Amino acid sequence: MKKFIFISLLAISVCKGAAGPDASWNQAVQDIPDWQQQQNLDLTHKQIGAIPANFNFPNLRGLQLSNNNIGAIPDNFNPPNLLELFLSYNNIGAIPDNFNPLQLLVLQLSYNNIGAIPDNFNPLQLLDLQLSNNNIGVIPDNFNPLQLLVLQLSNNNIGAIPDNFNPLQLLELQLSYNRVVAIPDNFNAPNLETLYLNNNQINQIDPERLLAQFPHLIYLDLSNNPLLPVDIRRLGDLAQKADRHITIVADNILPEGHGIKKAVSRR
Repeated sequence: MKKFIFISLLAISVCKGAAGPDASWNQAVQDIPDWQQQQNLDLTHKQIGAIPANFNFPNLRGLQLSNNNIGAIPDNFNPPNLLELFLSYNNIGAIPDNFNPLQLLVLQLSYNNIGAIPDNFNPLQLLDLQLSNNNIGVIPDNFNPLQLLVLQLSNNNIGAIPDNFNPLQLLELQLSYNRVVAIPDNFNAPNLETLYLNNNQINQIDPERLLAQFPHLIYLDLSNNPLLPVDIRRLGDLAQKADRHITIVADNILPEGHGIKKAVSRR
């Protein structure tokens, strides 16, 4: 799989800071010189309870706020030039309906209490979206960020992949530990390389269709699903005949061969 390395956010230190409406925010930034002018802020593990409601700093490119006590993203939170936003390991309950930062490339919101993806949430430039370990029950029908490369939705309550889900640029999709029962016939991800569907409720696959849907697939995890061994064997045979080098993880229900490589789930 292609690796995309995003710019690491710089830890910033020293001197005096400015104001914000939340006392915990003030305390977190008080030793950062000219913090409103910084391009990167690392405020992880600062016990911050809220993002200031009037947060709008045009110089900011990267913001790390993981491992805090933040309960919400402000409704008007749309820094115009923000590229990377890290908010994992907080107490956020929702993504605001009007949250669509125009330049955002990376958004990490794993390990929160988010219950839904807003129907109109389709950031134009987003490349990497991480929403694992939340309480999301549905992928909206019109959710198709055009540039998305990585989508992580493991450990939620998702019961279905939308029929019209067509993330044309997507390289990696993680949907393990959900309640997915089927791979839709119209699910089209022509560039997908890595697919995690382990620990779901999928009981049937169409091997021919699956290989056609994902012509660039190189890693497929179907372990811990109630699948028939014959379907997995057929999938392996077809991949082998087509000279498709796919690592297929599907429990220890088959002997060596059939185009199936013995592997341990990576998730």
